[in-house]
Amino acid sequence: MVWRWLRATLLITAGGAFLLTACDSDNGGNGGGNGGNTPINLGPNVSTVIEGDAYVVHSQMEGVSQPGREINTTNIYVIQGNLRQGLTDVIVFGAGYGDPGGDVLAYRNTADALRSAQADAEDVDEIIQEAFGLTPADVRIQFVTPHFHLDHLNQEFFTALFGALGYSQSAADLYLHVNDEMNFAGCTSPCCGGGGGACTQRNVLFGAPYTPQWQAATLARLQPLGSASDACNTDLRSFSTPTGTWTIRKDANVANGGHTDGSVNLDNPSRGIRLYGSASTACSLPQGINQTYAPHGRL
Repeated sequence: MVWRWLRATLLITAGGAFLLTACDSDNGGNGGGNGGNTPINLGPNVSTVIEGDAYVVHSQMEGVSQPGREINTTNIYVIQGNLRQGLTDVIVFGAGYGDPGGDVLAYRNTADALRSAQADAEDVDEIIQEAFGLTPADVRIQFVTPHFHLDHLNQEFFTALFGALGYSQSAADLYLHVNDEMNFAGCTSPCCGGGGGACTQRNVLFGAPYTPQWQAATLARLQPLGSASDACNTDLRSFSTPTGTWTIRKDANVANGGHTDGSVNLDNPSRGIRLYGSASTACSLPQGINQTYAPHGRL
């Protein structure tokens, strides 16, 4: 028996616009350890996209003046892939806010990460082990960067995932579009020390993650995607999964209404799903995509 529900989420973007997202859950998928049949409870910071096969961890932000009170979330999507060369791909789309006292506080000063990157990574690990029925030794992490900002990419998340939790860093891949990748390795200070002018919100590199510094082992896993001239909805890379093919697609450049020049979305045409990599909706939805999931806010 297949059951579905749709729920609408309103997200107010930085520009004051409203983004309506629809959330879908289908327990008829081809799950791993869970078999895609029985809904399971993965804790208060995990929501379901496709039962048994795709979930989202809600990394939390707090206000400095109201510690412990959630004021926003950023989403870490976790999708079960297929077995390939002895390991099962697990696609991770986004890395959360990182640790308290890191990039969020450095740029915003009135807000901070509410909990640690370790806690976010532990939720990802629980999805992989409890919902997918896999162990760290079974998995090849395929990390897709939504865009080069502190709330979607940070060193702390990788330190937790590949350190204490035991996932293989040498087997992993870290995908980042070339338009954002050009600033990655050398970003060691606010706004990567560049971007033109003072490091304020007008600077194109405002929000670029830099603290703690990127580790050589992380940089070694980088897989640049696409080319500088990629247009909206250009296909960049695809992953085979039990729920169909998930494809990384280019979002608009800043000049055309995008969030950063290297922003990407993650689409599953067979399921009609788009996971937005930023608040930008400048690119039209490809044919067949009729459910969208936001990068921020609870489902």
